[in-house]
Amino acid sequence: MNHFYNDSIIEKKQRSLNDMTLTYRLFENSSGGDPIYSMLITMAEKSSETDFYIPDISVCKETALHIFQRIQKLLVLPSETPFLFSDGAFEKDFSDKIS
Repeated sequence: MNHFYNDSIIEKKQRSLNDMTLTYRLFENSSGGDPIYSMLITMAEKSSETDFYIPDISVCKETALHIFQRIQKLLVLPSETPFLFSDGAFEKDFSDKIS
């Protein structure tokens, strides 16, 4: 798996359940400007691997870390991730931290 144009992985957590392993990575990306935070969730099973990349979670490191911690503690699967954002699960995080 290519990690796109990441400058650095600032957080990584790996969790194992039954026959699968979930890996959560939080990236700090920059293209010569201010940092932007993105996340990659990988689910590996015996015969397959599924990824979900979330670009531009936040421009605030504190907000990105908070969302990262919540997602990995809840063991969010790649297939569930889009619904968390579209259902507004992190709305309070964004409204409190980003102007």
